[in-house]
Amino acid sequence: MDKQAWQAGLLLLAAASIDCRAAQPQRKEVRDGLTVEAIVSEREATRIRVEDGMITGVVGKIQSSTGCMGPDGPMPAPQPAIQPLSPTAEASITCDLSKGEIYLSPLGQGKKPINLFISTGRATYTLVLHKDDRPSETIVLFDPSAPRIDGHKGDARPRQAGHVKGIKTMLKAMLASRTPDDLLAEDVDVPLRLWQEASLTLVRTYRGRGFVGERYHLTNTSGVPMTLTEQEFDRDGEGVVAVAIDQLNLRPGDATWVYVIRRGGQP
Repeated sequence: MDKQAWQAGLLLLAAASIDCRAAQPQRKEVRDGLTVEAIVSEREATRIRVEDGMITGVVGKIQSSTGCMGPDGPMPAPQPAIQPLSPTAEASITCDLSKGEIYLSPLGQGKKPINLFISTGRATYTLVLHKDDRPSETIVLFDPSAPRIDGHKGDARPRQAGHVKGIKTMLKAMLASRTPDDLLAEDVDVPLRLWQEASLTLVRTYRGRGFVGERYHLTNTSGVPMTLTEQEFDRDGEGVVAVAIDQLNLRPGDATWVYVIRRGGQP
């Protein structure tokens, strides 16, 4: 083999090795209240998901979420163009509500780490994300204290798998323009008293598959920006298993959809 062919072979082998390493997701062990560090691409989107679970909310210095709009299109309240809510925004977030995943893209040129709180229906995880010049990444969060989908534990696998799948299916149905035949949907439009600074309306309910889904419309009626958290809609004693919010940060007059799923509700 001549020298040029030998060098070309080494280059191809090295490229294949790099591609193989890049394709491996970062699997991070997380626990509620524990801070975990990970690497994100500084120029490409990074996918973040929770093993055996779904992300229901993100808190941090992020710009308005995209891809998180409800099934009825733009909200009644005026929506600004996608831009950071403040000059300190560190990243933009794109949501895939049907899968419970997010895609994060850093903003700015600095190397300052991005701090996020990732919420699921069972815990909130703290992430410190370091930026690096690399291709798109996938970060998988693994909580060893959460119920596992494990084939060695008798029928725990079908029960847990069915539970997670049921939550995802209900949320997907709530986002769809047409309600599945096995769900009972009802338009209610009931105003509720939440805080003095906001108006909240229960727009629609969904019942079936062992869950009750509720879609709310919330408007910031105050004169100052408002930051929402999923915990504010996790009502004690009502079996809430998931909360998803389209826009966590609201300017005065802005509105968002809030989705709450709890146990119960066969039609």
